Amino acid sequence: MDKTIIQVPKGIRYFNEFEQCGFHLDDYPYILDKKMPGCGFTSWALTNSQNIILASPRKMLMRNKKKQHGDSVFLVQSQINTEVDKDLNSASASSANNNQPSEILEVPYPKLKADIKSYIGDRISKKLPAKILVTYDSYRKVREILEEFNIFQEFYTIVDEFQSIFTDSRFKSSTEMEFTENLMSVQKVCFVSATPMMEEYLEMLDYFKDLPYHELDWGTLDPGRLIKPNIKVRSLKSVNTAIKPIIQSYKDGKFEHKLVYNPSLGRMEDIESRELVVYVNSVTNIIGIIKACGLMPDEVNILCSDTPYNANRISTRLNKKRQGIVYTIGEPPVEDEPRKMFTFCTRTVYLGADFYSDNARTVILSDANIDTLAVDITLDLPQIMGRQRLKENPWKDEAILFVRPLMKYKALDEEEFRKEIERKLKETQDLLSSYENTPDDAKMSLVNRLEKVAKVFNYKDDYVSVNHHSGSQPVPVFNALVAIAEKRAFEVQQKDYADRFTVFNRLMESGNLLSQEQTYNVQVFMNTFDGLSNTREKMKYLCTTDIPLNDRELEQIFREIPDFYRNFYLGLGPDRCKALSYNYTWMQKEYEVKFFNSSTIKDRIFESFKVGDKISVAEVKDMLRQIYLELGYKKNPKATDLNEWFVIKEGKIKDPSSGKWVKSFELTGLK
Repeated sequence: MDKTIIQVPKGIRYFNEFEQCGFHLDDYPYILDKKMPGCGFTSWALTNSQNIILASPRKMLMRNKKKQHGDSVFLVQSQINTEVDKDLNSASASSANNNQPSEILEVPYPKLKADIKSYIGDRISKKLPAKILVTYDSYRKVREILEEFNIFQEFYTIVDEFQSIFTDSRFKSSTEMEFTENLMSVQKVCFVSATPMMEEYLEMLDYFKDLPYHELDWGTLDPGRLIKPNIKVRSLKSVNTAIKPIIQSYKDGKFEHKLVYNPSLGRMEDIESRELVVYVNSVTNIIGIIKACGLMPDEVNILCSDTPYNANRISTRLNKKRQGIVYTIGEPPVEDEPRKMFTFCTRTVYLGADFYSDNARTVILSDANIDTLAVDITLDLPQIMGRQRLKENPWKDEAILFVRPLMKYKALDEEEFRKEIERKLKETQDLLSSYENTPDDAKMSLVNRLEKVAKVFNYKDDYVSVNHHSGSQPVPVFNALVAIAEKRAFEVQQKDYADRFTVFNRLMESGNLLSQEQTYNVQVFMNTFDGLSNTREKMKYLCTTDIPLNDRELEQIFREIPDFYRNFYLGLGPDRCKALSYNYTWMQKEYEVKFFNSSTIKDRIFESFKVGDKISVAEVKDMLRQIYLELGYKKNPKATDLNEWFVIKEGKIKDPSSGKWVKSFELTGLK
């Protein structure tokens, strides 16, 4: 494979800046590994000066981009919905998915052709480039229409998140195969991914193995530009057991806090997380979580494939229409739209949504014992970590990953797997040979039977697929994409999740954790920390440990332990924690006073007190006590607290009730 490393100049963070330094789309087929999610490639492609066809594996991504860019882009509604959330932990769900009828969207070909013609005509009249959004399954139709208009050659095709061609082939292989074959004759096509595709898979396909491979290097010229995600790994016993306590804490108003340095204030600021995004590759599990936690529709955004099957499951198991309780499949909110407290995402969302929350935390549930519940650490995890877009979110690059490694009885020997693949390859070759030797008048009957077997048994015994678009009639072919997807699934389930140790190794290889030496220091600390019996002893050990921890190791420890330890350590400092005898109640009280939202209390102070007021000290204290009580500000009120906001002149006024002269404050100006 011909690989080229392109070093991104220092100071550049987004593609619209990169273009100014000479980046452009090349006029030949190639792969672009952009390496870093959230670098604005798609937005750049939809706003640059070139005519673009953006092909995506997810309708949700297309709808999301349409909402962001409005009438400047044309969204092609898929005629056939091939997106499926496979739910293999349910036998009935698995059966339904394998035989699920396609959702026919009423977009007749003549209407689509007329709409595209009208859109392009409008863009030409305004001297603006055309931007067409399409899913993989409808790309062929768009190409045919543009070729009829004799303008297809004027468009660049960008295949976004192209690694999904391999991973999605397990459940919509014909779509991926036909889409790939349709691209083989396209001159101006760029296959884009922010996920490192393993070269061994590309080498297995004749078309991809010979393509130039451009890899962007963001780190060499500007190392600080790359921020490695921080992953807390936790054991997963069951989905509900893992997520229910976290959800309940949000419902109870016990939100996670994080200290963040605010340069405009010149001090640390306490940020509160009021939103939670949960990734779990099962609509069934999402329904179970909602029921177990008693979540209402106004609290929940369900993001999954918008199919009749999924909509029916959600409706029949959750909706109580007589009580006005109706759950629906949602959409990712764009930047200015309101957000719900809980968002649940299946794999459909990994590549199909940008979240613009300034406070949302991320939780990932991964169970290797259920085929599609295992998150691919190499391919899926970087995508998930790139979904939160706002740099203002202090949890943007963090996640809790709940992992259940593979149970021993489910382990499959690699040699056995290799023999099974060889058997299926031989069976494939035998079937294709039989087709070649079948009389012409019987070939269509055999094709129909092979296609039915592929749909019903989902390539259980062979890799024969039926191609409807390679000639005048359908023909059976070897679907290499299915074989690749099967190989990747084996590696994820059987190797990456063999045990907890292999999960950590894979995270380290993916650049998500510390070096081996740093990991050792953290483990030594955590072994002692976990063995201590109470909060006081743990806080004392954190403040006084003799293990020489650097900032990176200390930050990793903060990710492994409850957040209040981090808040006390950074917010109060080890010496002050010691002065407070490491007592949780005392530390919490002082922390709340120190990091109470100053803007909130300031607004209330200015509502109650005005320049020119002359008030007795006793009355000032009573008014402050009431304000603090209403706002939950855990500080003993003192009349001198007003010094923070006002210029004060001391004096005396007559108390109307007693007739005595008492001490007073006159507010002569603002500070």
